[in-house]
Amino acid sequence: MLRNNAGILKLTVLTLILMVSFALPVAADSHSAEEQIVILHTTDEHGTIENFGKVAYQVEMLREKYDNVYLFNGGDIFSGDPVVDHFDPPGQPIVELMNALQYDLMVMGNHAVDYGQDILAEHLETMDFPMLAANMTVGEDAGIPQLDAYATFTTEAGTVIKVLGLTEVRSDTMKPSADPRYLGGLEFTLPVDAALEYQYLADESDVFLGLLHAGDTVERAVAEQMEGMHALMGGHTHSPVEGDMIGDTLYTRAGAYQENLGKVEITLVDGEVTDVTSQLIPVDEIPYTSVAIEDMIAGFYEELDLDEVIAVAEYPVYGDRYERDKAPERKPEGLPYLGALVTDAVRDRTNADIAFYNIGSIRIPKLEGEITIQDIFELDPWSNTAALIDMYPEQIRSFVHHSTMRRIGEDDPEYVVDVRVSGIEYTVVVEDDEIQEIILEDYDGNLLDEDKRYTVAFNDYLGLSGAYEFDYDEEYAEDTYRLITDLIIDYLSEMEPEDFDYEGVLREHIVYE
Repeated sequence: MLRNNAGILKLTVLTLILMVSFALPVAADSHSAEEQIVILHTTDEHGTIENFGKVAYQVEMLREKYDNVYLFNGGDIFSGDPVVDHFDPPGQPIVELMNALQYDLMVMGNHAVDYGQDILAEHLETMDFPMLAANMTVGEDAGIPQLDAYATFTTEAGTVIKVLGLTEVRSDTMKPSADPRYLGGLEFTLPVDAALEYQYLADESDVFLGLLHAGDTVERAVAEQMEGMHALMGGHTHSPVEGDMIGDTLYTRAGAYQENLGKVEITLVDGEVTDVTSQLIPVDEIPYTSVAIEDMIAGFYEELDLDEVIAVAEYPVYGDRYERDKAPERKPEGLPYLGALVTDAVRDRTNADIAFYNIGSIRIPKLEGEITIQDIFELDPWSNTAALIDMYPEQIRSFVHHSTMRRIGEDDPEYVVDVRVSGIEYTVVVEDDEIQEIILEDYDGNLLDEDKRYTVAFNDYLGLSGAYEFDYDEEYAEDTYRLITDLIIDYLSEMEPEDFDYEGVLREHIVYE
């Protein structure tokens, strides 16, 4: 009996071994290990915070649906909203909101230093996520620490994700499109050149991603040259890109102002990437919002004191909307002094040679006495930003010509001033009811150098919207995304009461011959 039982036992064990041996390959083929990784991304908020509640709700829904969800930002979170820009410290509301949404990573944008390096250093301390910039080297004289070139994440399944971060650099200046006063001690490399130095990250990762704030042309060039980069999420250019395949790299960009939440979905089978897809989720189509985030946003608005006095003017500064009967000799423009003050502020705070501002965008008749933040918001309620264009005098004349012609009509055929100026004086010479000549001179009466490009500051409506038609070279034009109201507040806050004596300042002339 014992011998028979032993034989039966051996036969049973052998049978089980054979069954397992044949069964295992079948199980592996029909149930291969699959993993999904979701990258959510926003970019170029420029201080926009009103959409954070909806974004937060959508992010939370996706985190509940997927095991591996990461939230990235493509840079330029600052500069563009008065609540964010005038907070103490400036920019803090959007940093707190990003912490609340548990962002995992962001890349440095060209507006990261808009408040100065000291403020950025404070934000880097309070951010619960790293900021990347592989193409920036921080010197001893800088006020911020060296940023990492890339970040590494590892999923629970052991999948290694590496993300390379690159920021915008202009090829003509080798600097980002930022206020040069805030770039001391920082050196930059062109994004494409820097990216190639980190090509090895593709071999050290299962998923290799790019997070760039460099603009459409440069980002596409990086995607084209990098091998093994599965997806590249861009910024700086504000138009959205849902998903373009550039070689083997998926290129996408969420757009600006949190109009979209970008979603990149990466599928791996047995540790190998098999599919990468992308979509943009319009934020205005997200049906619900986060109550907690909405409460935070409301608190930021309540805390900002719009009645804060930023300057005291010993003299009233009258503008083009000042009562017409108080300035009959200046009809129909009113008085030029407020326009002179505004253009002085814009020119000074952008380091431009010349600044123009259309009188239609200066919406109050005067500034006087105690000047508050609210006064400046009423002066320019459009959230205009400062644009810079490097122009030859002939191109500047084309702008003055067009702006002057805009005010000509059948009912009012008289040539009148449409834009105020700082840095120069211009004279429009009219003969036989036509503009014959436009003279551009500095304050000492010297003609501008016809062979020199001058940096000219406009509000973005004047310079970039197309509303004003004039000649300029697009490669020499940029939107700084710095609010005009910020520039004016900053400038006025440093003025002494007696500095507001603009009586008699006139830089725009129309002469009839």
